[in-house]
Amino acid sequence: AGRNVIPRNGGLFLWQQARQALAMRPLFTYVAMFDECDEGTAIYKTAATANDYPPPTPGTYEFVGLDVDGLGLPSDWYLSLVGAITKLASDPPAAAGASGALLPLAL
Repeated sequence: AGRNVIPRNGGLFLWQQARQALAMRPLFTYVAMFDECDEGTAIYKTAATANDYPPPTPGTYEFVGLDVDGLGLPSDWYLSLVGAITKLASDPPAAAGASGALLPLAL
């Protein structure tokens, strides 16, 4: 697989998925676990830039920083974003309406 095959667009991809899921008013949702690095679904602090990672060794994964989409994001960006999604989940009508349409860039 290539680098950044599924662009996260600074969290917009996750935000849109969450809004669409919450618009269906599920009884519960599940984001990820801390041990899902191999599947690319873990949510926790990460390197803000590619320079924060050691260079890859042959035959291993190459990690990308949060700057891979050209944005400067803090290392805990996805933790904050999931927190905003949790708040959105407490108001299901907002998930379907315009009030939840934009990514909360200033969490």
